[in-house]
Amino acid sequence: MEIPTDQKIFLLPSPELEDLLLDKGLDLRELVSKSVSGVKMALADDPASTERGKKEPLTVLLGTAALIAALTPTLKELIRAATGRNPLITERRLVPVVDGKGKPIVDKNGEPILQWVDLTRAADPAQTITIKGYGITIQFGGN
Repeated sequence: MEIPTDQKIFLLPSPELEDLLLDKGLDLRELVSKSVSGVKMALADDPASTERGKKEPLTVLLGTAALIAALTPTLKELIRAATGRNPLITERRLVPVVDGKGKPIVDKNGEPILQWVDLTRAADPAQTITIKGYGITIQFGGN
């Protein structure tokens, strides 16, 4: 049976988180795949990169909207358990870059140039995070 993948979320761990997990011999993709069933993972170019294929690919989580939304608290717990620190989750949305008149700027192929815009949520462990955008950044806050 094929897993529905109506949501595509880019996983964007901060360099600090990547370094800390590496120091502990852990891999975020491996943590997710072992802990959450029903989510597929893939690699893709950053849609906001103007240099397609020249940057390191990003991890993309594929699943249903409900499954992806439920994944955020699980990711927070996995990271907290692995590192002993509270992660700060930032929802990121892709939006077109606009000029001074509010018109989207396009590349040489006529495609809009995109940028990530952050929406930061509190690092409260009791808070439920709903993912509505295209990506999430995971970094450390407070603690």
